[in-house]
Amino acid sequence: MGVFPERKIPVVLSAGGAFHEHAQAPDWAQGLFDGKIRLPVEGAMRDGTALDRVLRHEYTHALVHDRTRGRAPTWLSEGLAIACEGRDTDNERQIVQSSDHLIPIRELHGSFLTLPRTEVPLAYAESAAAVEYLLRRHGAPAMRALLARLGEAGDFAAAFHDATGTTYTKFQADWLRRVIDSRGSSS
Repeated sequence: MGVFPERKIPVVLSAGGAFHEHAQAPDWAQGLFDGKIRLPVEGAMRDGTALDRVLRHEYTHALVHDRTRGRAPTWLSEGLAIACEGRDTDNERQIVQSSDHLIPIRELHGSFLTLPRTEVPLAYAESAAAVEYLLRRHGAPAMRALLARLGEAGDFAAAFHDATGTTYTKFQADWLRRVIDSRGSSS
């Protein structure tokens, strides 16, 4: 992402199955960023790859939060975190393409912790797909500009337009059209 945090990011490791209780995280969470990166240590020694993936995900949240002063919508932060994990997003694409409904992106600005459990996989999948589309359409320089502008002023739509040259409303409509078109081509 070409940015580094302005301060040290504390990392809290919870052992003995205490992560979800101490972090006040839902049972589906594999890590959490709340100003600190919070991770469970169970299995970390057995699966370093999984630990690396979760640490990259949560560190990305820390960078996005730092760069935007906490003003990034959740879909953007989650989508970037998924992208920075370095994993294949075929599963997320499949979730979006096969879902009988989509959550409007504008409804994914707030915390995913308040979503019904059944909607959480779709929210993450849409976030990954929307960020992937945004990066493909406008590139990494526009993403860096978006994060910087969002840190300077809290108006996401204005920051989005300044960074990409298109309106946030048009981006949402274009992304939705792309999802609908991909459903037709995969049948």
